[in-house]
Amino acid sequence: MSRFASADGRPRIVLCDTIADMAAPDITEIEAGDDLSAFLTKDGFSTGEAGNRAPASGAAEQYNLDVAGSVNLAVSTTFFRDDESDDAWDAYERGDTKYIVFCRKGGSGEGGAIAAGDEVEVYHGEALDKSNADIAENTTSRFTTNWSTKSAPEMSAVVTSS
Repeated sequence: MSRFASADGRPRIVLCDTIADMAAPDITEIEAGDDLSAFLTKDGFSTGEAGNRAPASGAAEQYNLDVAGSVNLAVSTTFFRDDESDDAWDAYERGDTKYIVFCRKGGSGEGGAIAAGDEVEVYHGEALDKSNADIAENTTSRFTTNWSTKSAPEMSAVVTSS
C-alpha cells in the first residue's frame, strides 16, 4: 500500500471562472484560472461532508430507524496574504462564483502543475465571505473564505486536453 502526505508541497488549487464539464475539466480551462497553490496554507482546504438521516420508523416500532438523507458540504479555503503579490486576495470578491479545482496529490506537469490525465476534485460555489484572520504575534497574515455549493462536487474528475 502506498500512502501520501496531504500537505507535502504537492497539492495544487486553481480557481476558475468556467468549467464546461466538472467531471472532465479541460486543461485550457484550468490554465486560464488563478493558480493559488503557493498561497494556500497547509491546512487551508476543507471539504467537510455531513450526512443527514431521514426517520423511517413507524409509531409501533421500538427502535428509531433511519435511512440516508441528504449530504451537506462545507467547503472553505484559507490563503496567505502577501504584501508584494497579494494574488489570492485579489483573485475574487465576496459573491463571486468560482470553480475550485483541487489536485490533492499534486499534478504530473512541470513543477507539479496540473496536467491532462491528472485526477482532480472540482467544486462549484459562491464566495460567501472573505475574512481576514485575527492579528496575532508570531503568525503570518491570512484569510478564509467559505464557499456555497452550487453543484454536486466531482471527487474523481480527470483533466482532459482538447
